[in-house]
Amino acid sequence: MIKAVIFDLWETLVFKWGVGDHHKLTFKNELEELRSILKIKDKSDFIVRYEKATQLKKFNSEYELYSSLCREFDVKPEKKLIKKLINAHKQEGIKVVPYQEMVDILRKLKNSNYKTALVSNTNNLIVK
Repeated sequence: MIKAVIFDLWETLVFKWGVGDHHKLTFKNELEELRSILKIKDKSDFIVRYEKATQLKKFNSEYELYSSLCREFDVKPEKKLIKKLINAHKQEGIKVVPYQEMVDILRKLKNSNYKTALVSNTNNLIVK
């Protein structure tokens, strides 16, 4: 008997959409942009270190989050650099959009009295 259904957030329930360019954005695109800004050439362990620096702690601000990212890669967290990282992440016109079929599925599950849960490896500032 199924008691609950657990979903991941990104690329399962929702995706990011670049409104101005009318294209779907991927997490890989975002990571490449951050890596470029930080001038990190070796990408072999970038994702693991990115997640360690930004997703395993609670942050009070984006400034704090990106300072943690800089420190993880031994980059001095200067104010100008942090602002650049924040702006890259907050690209103009970006929307988080649910997959329509997932909205329908969630409604059906709710109407059938299934419990649902959300699990995501994202930072705490996303859910505010």
